[in-house]
Amino acid sequence: MSTAEMTVPSKVLATSLWYIGELSPLELYDFGGGNVVAPVPDISSATGTASYLTSHMFAYNTCFNLANAAPRAGLYIQNAAVPTI
Repeated sequence: MSTAEMTVPSKVLATSLWYIGELSPLELYDFGGGNVVAPVPDISSATGTASYLTSHMFAYNTCFNLANAAPRAGLYIQNAAVPTI
């Protein structure tokens, strides 16, 4: 396959056809019981007991989809690897 055959048509990447659909609004993550802040565990403690640092952490949570207004003109990727952290 030549390089010319592998190029993606510019119509596929047209930003006017793509939009973001929001499933849930941006909010602070609930760690349980209405707590939106949590103590930071001290992982360097060699005592084996649960100890915490004097700081706190919080996180934001949201969910959205990237959608194509013209799916037949779009690009499909099958069997893509799921990203992990």
